[in-house]
Amino acid sequence: MNDMAEALKLRDEKRREEFKENIREDRRKLEILREQVYANTARSINISSKAYATASMMDDALKACNMLTKAGAHTQAKQALDGIKAIMAIDEHLYQFDLLIDYMDSRDDDDA
Repeated sequence: MNDMAEALKLRDEKRREEFKENIREDRRKLEILREQVYANTARSINISSKAYATASMMDDALKACNMLTKAGAHTQAKQALDGIKAIMAIDEHLYQFDLLIDYMDSRDDDDA
């Protein structure tokens, strides 16, 4: 009986360690995704703000609106907002992963 209990405990420890490693790997992937979303969001903000700044200096409002529409400034601004929402969602997932990792680490400390 003791041998069987010991084997089950080792298997549970191995599963727990694999789970923790999977969580850490998923967290690293999310961090990479966040960096990519951040770069795309910054690019969209830069493009739209330059277009709006140029349009605000134009004397003819109709030409300015036409230029903004052709430049796709409104589309870039919408993509920037969507990017910010995505960054917030990714940050929430990263926080959840941190909580899971801390929980698993504290369980390891309690078991030791």
